[in-house]
Amino acid sequence: MGKTGGRRKNNVKKEVYLKSDHKGNLDIVGLENKNIIYLLKKFKANIKDPQYFSSPYILKDLLICSKCGNKLIPKNYGKHKASVYRCPTKENGKSHNIIKTELIEDLVLDKLYDINYCKNDISMGYNKYLSSFKEKNETHNKVIYALKNKISDIENNVKNIDEMLAENPKQHIINGLLKYKHYFQDKISLLTKQLEENKSQLNIKPISFKKFNNQINIIIKQIPDKRVLCFLVIDKILVSNDNNQLKLNIIISPKTL
Repeated sequence: MGKTGGRRKNNVKKEVYLKSDHKGNLDIVGLENKNIIYLLKKFKANIKDPQYFSSPYILKDLLICSKCGNKLIPKNYGKHKASVYRCPTKENGKSHNIIKTELIEDLVLDKLYDINYCKNDISMGYNKYLSSFKEKNETHNKVIYALKNKISDIENNVKNIDEMLAENPKQHIINGLLKYKHYFQDKISLLTKQLEENKSQLNIKPISFKKFNNQINIIIKQIPDKRVLCFLVIDKILVSNDNNQLKLNIIISPKTL
């Protein structure tokens, strides 16, 4: 796989796209897609590294060694030396994968910006999306089943309390039973709300391949920052470099879905 084109620098003006202060707060400006703005802020809130999105290594946490499954780690060997992504696993004293940063980043960007070239990768990403969608629905069905059983059990408790109330006219017993009844009724309301939320998720249908592809194109067109772009559209990249033959298996999966 050869490298084409020159090095794409990540020279995005902060005032145009994003700002990151000393506390790592992310403010997105100049974008029309509010869903992307919200999504980035949501991810930022859950990421411990304050410089995660401003890292010069645009493929950080995305490269996976095909041999051992570990993430390739960015490494800078110092001034006048090429930075690399390297697998932390060593075999016979040598890392499974050591790849120059510029080489692999340019290859990945070439694929992202050439829609025809990465159709196969998008197809694999769409299949992964459908598989993930199916798994989520299976999870919702399991949750729905469990919630129905819990609600049924609690409703039986309320029924038993009503029977006890009918048999025990003493005020101090009535007060105690009513306290438990109100607790169980509140619990039923909470579980019923959770039940309806899970049921509503089952009404959502997976998007078509065309819309999946369009979502990727929208992100590529709207996001000038290469680090954020790769984070948003790439699920992972399986990397092998046997006999100095670099092979990349890019799994495209937009995080906006």
